[in-house]
Amino acid sequence: MSLRDNLDPGNHHSDIEIMTALEKLQLWSYFLDTVSSSFHDDRAGQVLAQPLSFFPPLSVGHSQLLSLTRALLHSSHHARLNRKPMILLDEPAANLDAEFEDLCSKIIQEEFTEKGFTVCMITHSMKDLRQRVRRGKDVVVRLRDGGVEVVEDV
Repeated sequence: MSLRDNLDPGNHHSDIEIMTALEKLQLWSYFLDTVSSSFHDDRAGQVLAQPLSFFPPLSVGHSQLLSLTRALLHSSHHARLNRKPMILLDEPAANLDAEFEDLCSKIIQEEFTEKGFTVCMITHSMKDLRQRVRRGKDVVVRLRDGGVEVVEDV
């Protein structure tokens, strides 16, 4: 499966849109650096056409960022169709260093929350919750010891 097929299975985005999404998550240079400089004219197309196995193995953190890139592209496609699907994120900042965790939080805020998507996120990070929860608008639910509790103050 190519990088393009992995990120945009419905083929809804141009090479430039996919490249821009990868740049937002600071992944474009990771993939671009792997492709030989012999591709002069259409480097974006050549990079996106490569199978994922062509690239060095992704770290767990890079895999997280790649998944967020896929969600970003998927949500932008739906936004063009005036739809706002719920975005489900399971530990989106897991295995990321502080710099990439901040980047991940920024992308979720700017590309999902501020654009009116409902974000349902599983996280163990109190930092994540404190940065993201808006009083009077968001609900935090804690699952603990087989029970469910709504948390009023994070």
